[in-house]
Amino acid sequence: MFKEIIQSTYPSDYDSEEKLNKVTELAERLPQDLKDYLIAILEGDDVPEIAVEGYTVGSLMLRHGMNKVAAVLTLDYLRRNPEKALDSLRKGHDSVGL
Repeated sequence: MFKEIIQSTYPSDYDSEEKLNKVTELAERLPQDLKDYLIAILEGDDVPEIAVEGYTVGSLMLRHGMNKVAAVLTLDYLRRNPEKALDSLRKGHDSVGL
C-alpha cells in the first residue's frame, strides 16, 4: 500500500529499492492513526495536523528539511521515545541509513 504512493510522491528521495523497502517497512509499522494520516497527506487531503511534543509534519519539514514521510516517522519516534527523539532533533536529523 505505501510503497507505490511513497515512490510516486518522492522518487528521488527513495531512489533505490533498498531505501524504498526500508521506509515502506517503517511506514507499515506505524500505529493506525499515523498510517491514516500519512496516506491522507500524501494524497493531498486537507487534514488537521497532528502534534507530538510540539512538532508537526509542517514544522519538521520547515525546520529540519524532512519530507512528509520522514516527518510522520519522526512523529512516531517522538511518541515512542520522546527523550531520545527530542535529543536527536536538537542535534540534527539524519537520513535513512542502510
